[in-house]
Amino acid sequence: MWRTPMGFDYMDQMLDIVVAPDFSWYRWKDEDELLEGVRLGLWDSAHAGEIHDEAERAWRGILARRPSLDKPRKDWRPDPLWSIPKLIRGWDKVQ
Repeated sequence: MWRTPMGFDYMDQMLDIVVAPDFSWYRWKDEDELLEGVRLGLWDSAHAGEIHDEAERAWRGILARRPSLDKPRKDWRPDPLWSIPKLIRGWDKVQ
């Protein structure tokens, strides 16, 4: 992740976890995209293994109910006193 004039940019490392609301099961999402990233040379297979290892650590954190994954989010609403953010000029331009 790195700062830009418009906020933050980051590189999605392709692998996501889909978790049941009651934490009874999980599955990997986009493992095929992770492998495609290796095939395209975005990273090597060793780095892909590190990505998968980090995902496993994240899953253990989910099971341990580490913040902020310890509370339901379906009823979350933003504070009504928050202002609506304004887009800065050039937000739609690639730098």
